[in-house]
Amino acid sequence: MASLVPMDRKAKKKFIFLLGENFGFSGELPYQFILSDKNKVYLVNPEISSIPFENIRMNSLGLYFGEWDGSEIRLSIEGSQLIGPGAAKNVVETKEGDARKWLKGENLPLDGPRTGFVIVKCGDDYLGSGKAKERAILNFVPKARRLYVSD
Repeated sequence: MASLVPMDRKAKKKFIFLLGENFGFSGELPYQFILSDKNKVYLVNPEISSIPFENIRMNSLGLYFGEWDGSEIRLSIEGSQLIGPGAAKNVVETKEGDARKWLKGENLPLDGPRTGFVIVKCGDDYLGSGKAKERAILNFVPKARRLYVSD
């Protein structure tokens, strides 16, 4: 069983700072952040802080937001959808054909060299995040959520 603990004020401040640094996000996230021992971050209603977590065994709680290793944040699809509209940098716009490839689990080519995590967007849709490395965006769409249709 994974242990889940509410993020303390100092960790949440660092996490929000990294969202600003990495994605230019300056919006509000009025949620309680829950951190698992596997570096997964979940968002829940703030009133949940009254529950004694140490007495409960559970694997996950709330909305899966992404992974955080202390220095980098990899957003989930839902995390990119929450952050994306308020993101001012590291958002890569794709065409519909590339968006389909992305949702099938393929990496995307990049025009220029870039590093770090980026949010992938097509039109008004935020498709998740990937790691820009050299001239490609590495895909992190989970296998269970990929499209399996032919073009």
